[in-house]
Amino acid sequence: MIELPEEFYREEVRSGHTVTASTKKIWAVELELLSEFDRVCRECGLPYYADQGTLLGTVRHGGFIPWDDDIDLIMFRKDYDRLIHECGDKFKDPFFLQTAYSEKDYFRGHAQLRKSDTCAAIPSEAYNSKINQGMFLDIFVMDNIPDNEDDLKKEIDELNAYHDVMTILTQRDIKGSALTKLRCKYGILKRRLKYGNVASVYRKTEEVVKAVPDTGLVDKLLFWHDVKSVKKIRSEWYDKTVWLDFENTKLPAPFMYDEVLKAQFGKDYMTPIKGTAFHPDLIIDTERSYKEVLGK
Repeated sequence: MIELPEEFYREEVRSGHTVTASTKKIWAVELELLSEFDRVCRECGLPYYADQGTLLGTVRHGGFIPWDDDIDLIMFRKDYDRLIHECGDKFKDPFFLQTAYSEKDYFRGHAQLRKSDTCAAIPSEAYNSKINQGMFLDIFVMDNIPDNEDDLKKEIDELNAYHDVMTILTQRDIKGSALTKLRCKYGILKRRLKYGNVASVYRKTEEVVKAVPDTGLVDKLLFWHDVKSVKKIRSEWYDKTVWLDFENTKLPAPFMYDEVLKAQFGKDYMTPIKGTAFHPDLIIDTERSYKEVLGK
């Protein structure tokens, strides 16, 4: 357990937004997850960086965006692969590194570090999925991206085809025309019979992204499902690391974080645009395990 001062848990107004005491409890669990992730990465010598809303919150607010509720981190492919294949067993209970290789039926395009004695369940998965549904932080991976639109579109189309295969293999509640459509698309039924399980299909997606040569451009190809979402992030922006204040700790960021944030959010990223939490519909409990909450 990390130690947070009593005042951290109090309701307060940040940037004109009321951060409730219940949100503070969520943030506290996220900081626990971050502390455990940082411990393992230091032990294994793995660099990582704040990403997306967490990078924006770090730079603009010195912590969480007031209306956000999670932590996003990112790693280069070689470091990410070491994390999931060599260091996953270093996380101490109740923490669990969730990947397509560590848990059957999990196939998001990134890893998640879960805290198993809490709950953060997506309603559509809550009762028909057997995966760990503890509170989590996201661990994204940067892969090389093609430097022309045609090749990028071909790659994303192929990745989406494999994603549909994994959907069929895991979402057993899909019925009727929706299932038929998925099975027909890209010859999915044949692929399902060929690969058989989620991990083997997920491995094919990794082969696709790893086949792209170094173009100097990177992004989260296994997370995005359309060309327009892909941001052309220059890998050189991460050549050095700076440590920035984040709540009661510090987070590593690319030394050219200004360029990264402009690519992700636009040149006016320092102007807050009040929104809702990224996961507004989650079934969240900071004190009870997902098994207890969901009756598993």
